[in-house]
Amino acid sequence: NIILDTNFILRMLDLQTEFDGAVTRETLAALKEENAHFFVLEQTLDEIIRSIKNFLSDSAPNTVYTNRYLKNSQIKMTGFWEASRRGVTRDVLFALTNKEKLKEKICVLTDVSFVDDYDHTKISSAEIEDLVKSKNRDAYGEIQARHDLSLVDYCRQKRSGNSSKIIDIDWWVLTNDERLTYWNQQNSGQYQECLTEIQLSNIIMLQRKRLGNSGLMQTMVSLS
Repeated sequence: NIILDTNFILRMLDLQTEFDGAVTRETLAALKEENAHFFVLEQTLDEIIRSIKNFLSDSAPNTVYTNRYLKNSQIKMTGFWEASRRGVTRDVLFALTNKEKLKEKICVLTDVSFVDDYDHTKISSAEIEDLVKSKNRDAYGEIQARHDLSLVDYCRQKRSGNSSKIIDIDWWVLTNDERLTYWNQQNSGQYQECLTEIQLSNIIMLQRKRLGNSGLMQTMVSLS
């Protein structure tokens, strides 16, 4: 059972860099082979829409000449800029600010269960402050931290007791946010809730037991 974070969904929708999108689609395909079930919180949909709206607002003053320069330059941009340079138009992005349209787009790529009954108001202010301090980014504040903590808390609620083996854990948060993953490692039990794509791919390999040397697999998971 995989709870998808905002950054993974944006890459899945091909709204980030071309390389990131390709890697994420490979990860998604591998998870489908494992018959994974995907979950998206309502709070994540709200964050995606908020991110797109912020980009559209920030980039609105740019002229056609600015966009042409960015498209032809060798400057490496990030996120939505890279997507727009590859032909993703403002109209396409604006359409995704409609929540129903966004859901439809996600469901075209994979079957998803949308969670609209999770209450994020109970998350403590102490946890929010600690995560904001740990992330240490100007654009990262209470709203973003509350969303990330919602993913972690929802995952904790869904896990079935304390598992002694990592391969027995049946709920994970899939994110590409390494700072969130690191914070989660420092503030969780034996096994954290957040996984990066690298960590997840190692767990898949471990579950498949393609190699006889389980010690090697455990080392790979630990190093990642």
